[in-house]
Amino acid sequence: MDAAVQLTDNISEADALFALQSKLKKNPEIQAAAKSQNIPIYVTKTSSLMQISKVLRSIINDQEDVKDFGSEDNIKMSEKVDALEEARVAIEQVVIPKGEAVELLPRPSHIISLQMDLVKRYQLQSERIGKGSDGHLRIVPFHTTMEEDNTSENVDDDSDVDDFDYHGTNGSTYSVDRLPLLPD
Repeated sequence: MDAAVQLTDNISEADALFALQSKLKKNPEIQAAAKSQNIPIYVTKTSSLMQISKVLRSIINDQEDVKDFGSEDNIKMSEKVDALEEARVAIEQVVIPKGEAVELLPRPSHIISLQMDLVKRYQLQSERIGKGSDGHLRIVPFHTTMEEDNTSENVDDDSDVDDFDYHGTNGSTYSVDRLPLLPD
């Protein structure tokens, strides 16, 4: 416990409230003031040295976690930005102009979901490959179906095509509400 602790009588200046349980029960206005300022409350039953040092360690660890959390948020935000930038560049420089599929770097599943949302905005398709830490996204051009890469099926002349109900579509697996406008 090398951290310095500064004591104050003013709740508005405090980062945490440390009190005996019996004193806190007798003064509910102190508890209300701490809650209104979003100040964490640490309580001990006795004033023994062991109990006080335990609570102080807890306060210091929690304060260090809060400081680390801020920098962790920055790291997480930069990871999201990097992942979305990777997807955007892949779409704009490879998938759309060259019509080639692109596999992105492995990312956590919540970031892959963000990348999938971006791919949908470009009206392209994607598929999640792998699971866990090896999970990554594959962006596929619109005209390529994902099944082409995996299997090729032969259709017999005896098969009954009329058995399939396309529900009013043209038989394509994709439904298009409207076509994109082309420049004159």
